[in-house]
Amino acid sequence: MREPFFLTRLPSAAPRPPYHFPSAPLDIGFDAISTAASEAVNPQRDVPIATLLSLAVCTLLYIATARVITGLVPYSQLDVPDPIAVAVDALPQSLLWLRAVVKLGALLGLTSVIMVLVMGQSRIFFAMADDGLLPPVFAKVHPTFRTPHVTTLVTGALAGVVAALLPVDVLGEMVSIGTLAAFVVVCVGVVVLRRTRPAMHRPFRVPGAPWVPGAGALVALVQIFALPPETWLRLVLWMVVGVAVWVGYSKHHAKPWEERLRKLFGEAPQPGEGAEPAAAAAASGGLRLLAPAYAVESVQTGELVATPSPPAML
Repeated sequence: MREPFFLTRLPSAAPRPPYHFPSAPLDIGFDAISTAASEAVNPQRDVPIATLLSLAVCTLLYIATARVITGLVPYSQLDVPDPIAVAVDALPQSLLWLRAVVKLGALLGLTSVIMVLVMGQSRIFFAMADDGLLPPVFAKVHPTFRTPHVTTLVTGALAGVVAALLPVDVLGEMVSIGTLAAFVVVCVGVVVLRRTRPAMHRPFRVPGAPWVPGAGALVALVQIFALPPETWLRLVLWMVVGVAVWVGYSKHHAKPWEERLRKLFGEAPQPGEGAEPAAAAAASGGLRLLAPAYAVESVQTGELVATPSPPAML
């Protein structure tokens, strides 16, 4: 008698690396779109459309891919780091040419994912440095390409070193628990801010609160609890590193809390507080998160223009 796979196996499959389908809806690739919101022409419209559309397309592709490869080989043979390669190796000799094409496509797809994630993390470091939580060098923007080149190089180098030294299963579990923990914090934060700051301006507004963010937090927690204890220990150690960075540097160099709140929530500063002219932002060599507005370079004219403060997706 064959053992059922879908419902009984989901908890054990969830903590696997993000390329496994049960974790696909929580994949870190989709929220990487939001990290580039300040580079979008119309972020209030473009970012939600891009996020939801990419999620829908990727979900359909995951389902189609799973249907094809489980039709080629039994699912029990696919619990390996390279399931697509195992599946295409089962093709008949008449389709031998297709093996190389599929494997090359999978390799290019993984490469593109890595590039997107490096881009997203570099923007996060840039935003942290702009708030004073990291050294100012991480907020530098390349004079020609207008991208945070320092954080891009640092993120790529660190990712390469970690990938070279850690086993893929350990790395996958670390990425999973870190991402899931962040999603729990964000989902809970939506509910908390709806109560503590009900009048906050929200160009991006989560529908169905508190049920939608509550369901998101619950799904993430279920997958976190399925992870092994040693992964929890690694998360605690990683949080200790973060606290050390905060105590050693960020706490002493961070911009005033009121200024960061105004920038995040779209509140105007008092006269003479926290405002930086767009010209000063241009002279500093990079995009600046300003209060009460962003100073960003227009993709049409190349000039610095003021746009509404970055909205919270709450």
